[in-house]
Amino acid sequence: MILCVPAIWTQKACRDMQACLAVAMKRANFTRADLQNKSVDNLFIVSEPEAAAAHMLSTSAEIKAGDCFVLLDAGGGTVDANTYRVSREEPLRLETEIVAPGGGLHGSSYLNEGFRDYLKDLLAEETYLNDGNETIHGIVERITFEEFEKRIKRGFDYNQQTSRKEIYIRGLRDNPAKGFRNECIYIPRVKIREIFFKHLDAIAEIVKSQLDEARGKGYTVGKVVLIGGFGTSISLSQRLQHFLQEYGREHNCRITLMEPQQGTSIINAVASGAVLRALNKANGPERIARSSYGILRTEPFGQYPEHAGLKPSYDRHDGMPYIKQTIDWVLKLGERVPSVWQCEPFTCSHTFDVWPVRPFICKEILYVSDRATRSHYRKTHPNNKGAEYVGEIEVDFSSLREQLVPIEPVVNSNKQKIGKRHYRIDFTMAIKVVDRDLEWSQFRSRDYTKIIAIKMSQPSDPQYDAGAGYARNMNGHPVDIESGSSARDRAFPKNAPRPLRLKDRVVRITWSWFPCTMSTGGLANLLNEQPYTFTGLKTIGKIFFILNIILFLTFTALIIARFAMKPRAFSTSLHHPSESFFFGAFWVSIALILTGAQSYGGPETGPWFTTAMRVVFWIYYACEMVVAVTQYHIIFETERLDISEALPGWILPAYPFLVTGMLAAKIAGSQPQWSAVQIIVAGLMGQGLGWMLALFIYAVYLSRLIQHKLPDASKRPGMFIAVGPTAFTCGGLIALGTQAKSALPDDFLSTPSIPAGELWSGISVAAGLFIWLMAIWFSALSAISVLRAARRMEFSLSWWALVFPNVGLALASINVGNTLSSRGIKIFASTLTVVLVIVWFICAAFHIRAIINRDLLAVGKDLDVEHVNKQHDIKAEKQRD
Repeated sequence: MILCVPAIWTQKACRDMQACLAVAMKRANFTRADLQNKSVDNLFIVSEPEAAAAHMLSTSAEIKAGDCFVLLDAGGGTVDANTYRVSREEPLRLETEIVAPGGGLHGSSYLNEGFRDYLKDLLAEETYLNDGNETIHGIVERITFEEFEKRIKRGFDYNQQTSRKEIYIRGLRDNPAKGFRNECIYIPRVKIREIFFKHLDAIAEIVKSQLDEARGKGYTVGKVVLIGGFGTSISLSQRLQHFLQEYGREHNCRITLMEPQQGTSIINAVASGAVLRALNKANGPERIARSSYGILRTEPFGQYPEHAGLKPSYDRHDGMPYIKQTIDWVLKLGERVPSVWQCEPFTCSHTFDVWPVRPFICKEILYVSDRATRSHYRKTHPNNKGAEYVGEIEVDFSSLREQLVPIEPVVNSNKQKIGKRHYRIDFTMAIKVVDRDLEWSQFRSRDYTKIIAIKMSQPSDPQYDAGAGYARNMNGHPVDIESGSSARDRAFPKNAPRPLRLKDRVVRITWSWFPCTMSTGGLANLLNEQPYTFTGLKTIGKIFFILNIILFLTFTALIIARFAMKPRAFSTSLHHPSESFFFGAFWVSIALILTGAQSYGGPETGPWFTTAMRVVFWIYYACEMVVAVTQYHIIFETERLDISEALPGWILPAYPFLVTGMLAAKIAGSQPQWSAVQIIVAGLMGQGLGWMLALFIYAVYLSRLIQHKLPDASKRPGMFIAVGPTAFTCGGLIALGTQAKSALPDDFLSTPSIPAGELWSGISVAAGLFIWLMAIWFSALSAISVLRAARRMEFSLSWWALVFPNVGLALASINVGNTLSSRGIKIFASTLTVVLVIVWFICAAFHIRAIINRDLLAVGKDLDVEHVNKQHDIKAEKQRD
């Protein structure tokens, strides 16, 4: 029996499939199914790409000796990619797999899923369609199958400029904003392209990863073989052709695409190739072990250097010192394993009492590890951390009792007996891998050999497998040789993208990384303003300030490198519906560095610093004006944002002005009077612009909350962005008023009879108090929303919104507390500061973890950056043409 599985299936998935198959066979009264051990005799499991490659090798004249090719199996559920090298000798066979298999959930069924989700969102509010005869769910399913699956998807060509799609729905009411008219939905072509390109681009990335890794190892890939049902898609074929042309130009090579032709056997390549592989297992490709397999040993003390410093145990039979519970890794992680492989035989010894008479049962225990490769360390040694029990084999040598001669104890020079009378059995063990099967062979002599075969249940994964599956221990329980665990893996990993090259990671740096520096710089300034201090607090603030400068320079250098490699992507990033909003975070980070420089550097420097800060303030002021006007102009002109998706993040382009008040107040405090007045006035105007822009978006955001409920769990940390406008405006107004009290001259506005500074200060405090509570309300609302969805939240860069906007609330509370001389408000601000420092460390830890786990700077993980970079490539191509 042959079973073909996707290349991205884990060992757990294959074990589950084998168990299900055993149950099905048993219920159908088929023989050779063992329910107790969840196994099937003579079952051969092979990965779909390897089976298809075997078929191509036997039937295609285009695959020649020594060729390297990528086989891309695009099916209904998964898209798998493997890169093979063909042997140079006849008959041709798959000699080795060059790089690790790739793949993802980008099959044609996920196009249906995307279209289905689009329809659900479009019709979600049309509840009148649930009229008893039909439901919205039924309408969506019917249209997805009858219209999208049959009419749209199969012949869709993204290069053709066809009109929008018209779909009839009985009783649908007109809604021009949604494209509803005359009981029809008019679906824009661009929406269908968007559904397609989400997966077409991901498939191109899978192929690119295979090609890059092959090039990195010195192999030249000349062909990409496209198979599978989805392989007949016109759009997929054209996207791959375009990608391979671009890749060839970039790397000065030529890679051709072999496409499936309608009616040819290539579409059924997996089925026919699987039969060929099952008939000729020995000619399978070379493999690389993904795990180490070792035997638990008791080794004579001092036999290996790894025993140094250990305290031995003395055997009660022979009296000799031994190191117990060591592991000898006979098959090591990363070793290349041919289709038929056997380790060097090794000797095992067991001793038994002469009396009482007991069976001579010798037991050997097998362990597996995903990291250990160094033998002769104890099982508890850090080198063997994570090693897991797999199974054990037992052989009964009792029948040899009559042939054995007892060993007498040794008498030493002091006439003392060492040990006791005993039997000793020495035998040799070898582990052999034959494609899917792993055999443990135990033999004592030519006429006494015991072979225990362990049936495999793993897919043919040439890059990683070293034979893996179920070992049967003496209790009859199935044990996974690959992992030693029945619950460690899942059928489809949630997200385990392979590591990218440094260059490919750099081009995924986006503007959304700068909220991290906003938060770090904000904390540095907040620590400097604390109403209650202690020794060392200033130093902690300086550490955060210096760290912020380092992070800012690092992120800036990386994003400059990104745009240096893809210059046109800069313009595209400012037009992108998600990334463009974070451009303001870059400028806010600069404002916070300037504020920190004045706070920590001002008192330590001379008059030159005062002049320098005055100059950079006006430069920053001009830049933020340009940024605010330009960004919102781009948004108003080119973007069509859905009000139902309104988020506080839409305020981010105005954020550079929202921190202007506090920046101006901080710098004005060290300026001469004429300059201080100018900066205070400019700060008030800038704060007013930022507040008014935010106020307009507040109205849209609150309307969205009322009509469309709270955002999804993944977007809820971004709700805290709404805290910032009121918080920074409150704090900025009070800080400007405080500076105005001493800076404004008596004849300000040519009214010497009015104490302008006192009046300005009083109005500023009243205005700040008027909106301060609104900041607390937004913060509390956001906190409750986040806490209720915390278990469903996964880390994203929006988590930094938990820190920075609340820094504004803490600063505003400090200013309010100082103005009102309120001890309670000051304590509230200090407590909030402590919480924010803790949250900062949590966000930093998750941020680092996401980078390590490739949940950031990986394919599909960075604000759709593949789309931005793809637009760069398209523009570059047009430029060349």
